[in-house]
Amino acid sequence: MDPGLTDDLVVLPGRDRSTADEMATLVRLAGLKAEVAAYSFWAGDHGDPDLSAAVSALARKSPRYVIAKSIGSLITMLARRDCEWDLRAALFLGVPVNRLRHERRMDLLLDHCRRTPTLIIQRRGDPTGSFAELAHEVAGATDAVLLELPGDTHDYADVEAAATLRGWWRELPFRR
Repeated sequence: MDPGLTDDLVVLPGRDRSTADEMATLVRLAGLKAEVAAYSFWAGDHGDPDLSAAVSALARKSPRYVIAKSIGSLITMLARRDCEWDLRAALFLGVPVNRLRHERRMDLLLDHCRRTPTLIIQRRGDPTGSFAELAHEVAGATDAVLLELPGDTHDYADVEAAATLRGWWRELPFRR
């Protein structure tokens, strides 16, 4: 399958509009072509956005693969549950562990990782939840593969992540 623009792949950025450009760059560096979603909450104060509109906007889609950063991973988990997405695989960059824990939504991550093969790339000291915290939360979820990157930021717009993304996409054994 040519990794070109397809309805099979959805790319969901983080809470800030700037992450859309970062995700577009990562996807391009990985040799993929896919549209990056835009969120209606970007139009206003998005400090603590209501994710229901973002999930509703995705209801008509039925992707097989998702690449998501931060809050995009939470939107993915909600869409998988509420829109009954039957995902074959997901790649999450910087899962917001602290938000999931605070909102008592860690069960969404565990359920997702038990039902969907998911590669999660997390920085060792990510301020939204460290790699160690994430590993502890998803321990036992057999469909989760965790990759630790060095660093203590929530920034994933780098070549190392793009190289991982390229390898992940091309090596999917279950991709048709």
